[in-house]
Amino acid sequence: MLGLGLDGFDRTERLSLALTVVFLVTFAVTIRVDSVWLWLVWGIAMVTLSGAALVLSNYGEPPPSD
Repeated sequence: MLGLGLDGFDRTERLSLALTVVFLVTFAVTIRVDSVWLWLVWGIAMVTLSGAALVLSNYGEPPPSD
């Protein structure tokens, strides 16, 4: 996958990694701009994005049977 060595990760681990990267990049931009409205939009977007990631993680593949 893009030569980044992410082949060993499963779908939920890649989703968590992507969510972390998006969070950190947008957080840095929001701190730099320092606007009240941007903080509000950023907070709403992160809650929505985190919730969507949780739904995708839980309703994706069924757990492996033992």
